[in-house]
Amino acid sequence: MNDKTSDAKREALRQKRRAKAMAAKLRRQEARAALREKLRQREIPVGAPDCPPVDVTRIVAFDTERAGFVEDDFIEIGAVRVDLAAGTVEEFHALMEPRTRLNRHVAAMTGFTPEDLKGQERQRDVLPRFVRFVGDAVAVGHAIGDNDLIQINLALARYHLAPAGSFAPVFIDTEHASHRLFDGPECPIQKFGLTAMLTHLGFPLEERHRALDDAAASFVLLRYLFDLAHRPEANRLRGVLEERLR
Repeated sequence: MNDKTSDAKREALRQKRRAKAMAAKLRRQEARAALREKLRQREIPVGAPDCPPVDVTRIVAFDTERAGFVEDDFIEIGAVRVDLAAGTVEEFHALMEPRTRLNRHVAAMTGFTPEDLKGQERQRDVLPRFVRFVGDAVAVGHAIGDNDLIQINLALARYHLAPAGSFAPVFIDTEHASHRLFDGPECPIQKFGLTAMLTHLGFPLEERHRALDDAAASFVLLRYLFDLAHRPEANRLRGVLEERLR
């Protein structure tokens, strides 16, 4: 076999691998889009004119942090469950060892180091506990409809714990609600991140990138958004968790 033939075969193999990788990427994108659409049907559209009354008796506000290289590789989940009927507040928090490695950008934001996460719990053990913690409560979080809910479902499927789409709580996405209430030609807000939104609404926070703090902050933001939308649910949530963030 001459050099030209060898080069041609190597190039053909590279092209075949690229095509295979592109096909796999397209399948992932299509699966993600289908999952997002399925979950979207479970969203309570706070901020929309036709938003129905919201039962806020039981709410689980949550946030996740990921390792940064693939979207379903978690390093932290934090959640706060508020049961207004029982008058209780429960917390869920877990650190997890990533299956890939920690992105430097994520490390800078969260303060985690690889050593902090080495030997922590396995994701396959934490995720089912978190799903049970949410139970039948309304899930609340910032950008969870576009990110966290989808990524948790992808991880559940990866570890053969449940089919993708099986974790589908009724939820409120506080980023979506913020856009519904503020978007327009004279929008006074440039950034819709969690800290920026609370600061704009008069509840300034330090920049945070830890799951449990961000979960509580999402709950407080929801109360402010209910207020802004003149919703009666705001009165039931007033004061809950606010001292935790001050």
